[in-house]
Order: sequence, then structure tokens, then C-alpha cells
Amino acid sequence: MSYLAPIPSCHGQPYNSIPVTTVDDPTYLELIYAAWLIEKIAREEKFQYVFVGSIAARFQRGDSPNDFTVKTIEILLEHKLYDNVAMWNLIHRRRELTITARDQLVVRVGAYGSRGIIISCICLGTDGYPNRFIPPYNSGLHTREHIAQQLEPTFRMVPIGTPGRIFHVPVIRWRLGFHQRFLRLDLGTTDKTIHARNKSDIVEMKAFLEGAVNDGEPPFSRDVVGLLQRRLERVADYAKIKGHKFEGKHWENLRKMGFREPARQIQRSSSVAAYPVTSHAGPVYLLRGQDGTYRFLYVNP
Repeated sequence: MSYLAPIPSCHGQPYNSIPVTTVDDPTYLELIYAAWLIEKIAREEKFQYVFVGSIAARFQRGDSPNDFTVKTIEILLEHKLYDNVAMWNLIHRRRELTITARDQLVVRVGAYGSRGIIISCICLGTDGYPNRFIPPYNSGLHTREHIAQQLEPTFRMVPIGTPGRIFHVPVIRWRLGFHQRFLRLDLGTTDKTIHARNKSDIVEMKAFLEGAVNDGEPPFSRDVVGLLQRRLERVADYAKIKGHKFEGKHWENLRKMGFREPARQIQRSSSVAAYPVTSHAGPVYLLRGQDGTYRFLYVNP
């Protein structure tokens, strides 16, 4: 079956009455098909949305070996559609969507729509996400108003699909995806479910970082780095304990996005030698790399 083909009718049955089984581990092709359906619905119903979270990180990786699972499709919605009545009316009109017995919104995939992937809807301006949709610079929708106010894009258009059938979907800007997952980490939890979510978030953070660097997104502002830098060491320690250690390539990506590698992480590394240096500007380390060169690392007190 082609995952980009229209869903067939089911022998005259009302489509929304067809039982649906939720998919715990959808394939990449099923995710592509679900994204195509959601894009189709948004275009026909004339509403804006953006893919965020794990599916956004998955699309950044493309059809590569799947090192994390997308269990839920997270989409950021404009306020007018987040209303319960508006959402219910949309679901009632669209055969591609349905509600499970557990009140879960799903998009139907697979033969006759018998399988469904759960959709989690998030309202603009909540859960650490931007409060408005700002189109990419190269989009005709990036207006003079956006330019005059120096508003940076909050999403990008990403090509996905199968050979010969590529389409574009809106995906959260990579560094904003990283920022949201970074702040969502609950490092003090004792809940096993939250620990599992944290581990997924760390893997997704690395994917978002990779995307931001590869696509030339600008680094975070000094103000944002100042707010996040102190938390970075705790995040790195937690990631190591949970088996998702930040390696050299991850620290390199973090540096390119404006962060500094915490001194404790550098001292643990076998690739460099760190020597404390007295400075009126605060703690400083003189680093000697494997190539014999030196550089300074300034650490916030």
C-alpha cells in the first residue's frame, strides 16, 4: 500500500465508526502519511499549525536509523482552534480523525484507517513554545511588519515524503525545539514515567541541536544563554547517569549555539587538560587540546 494514497472507504460504513487501534511504535512511513493527512486537513480547513516535539526531531533526522520512538504527534495550534467546540466540529467533519474510547485524538493510518497515531494538541504560547507563528525569512508570508519588528521565524518548512512524492510541512525552528525540551526536563523527579520522558527529551535535544547547526541557525542570545548555562551542568550530569552522555560532537554543537562547556565536564574529559588560572573576571581555565593548542574557558561564578 502507498502511504500517500487516499484512505479508501470501508464498505459503506460511517468512517468515524470504524474501530481504531492506536500505534505505539509507528514506522517512519506511517509518520509521513500522518503528516501528509494533517497538512491536507490544515490546508482545506484553513488553519495554521506547526509540528513540535518528537516528530519534529524525527523529521530533522530523516529516514535514518531510528534512535528514538515517536509515540505521539505533537502539534502547536493557533488559539481559535484550541477551543473545545471548534476542535470537536473539526473532528466531526474530518474522516481522517477520530476519538478513541480513552478520549484520545488520533489520525488514522494503515489499511482502511484501522490504525491510529495519537495527536497531542498544544496551544500557542504554552508549554514553553512561542506565542505566535512567524514564517521563515524566505517565505512570501514573512511580511514587512515582521522585518520592521525584527521578528525571527518560529518555524521552518521541512521537505519530507517518499522518492517522487515530496511535500513540505511546518516544523518548529530547531533551536526553539531544543529550548523547549531543555526547560521541560524535570531533573528532580522520582516518577519513572517522567524519567522515561526525560531520556526521550535528551535524545530529541541532541537532534534539535544538530539541525540548528547544520542549517546555520544563529546562536542563542547572550541573555538566553545566561539563563540556561547554569542549568546545563546539571542536565549533562543527569544525561550521563541515564546513559545518554553528551559526547564531543554534542558539546561542539552547544558551543556553536552560544553555550560554554562546564568546567567540570572538561576536567572529566580525556581529550583536554584543564589548568585553573587566577582572573579578576571570575573562574578561568586554560585548556590544552590534543593538538597542543591552548584556549581559555571563562566560567560563570
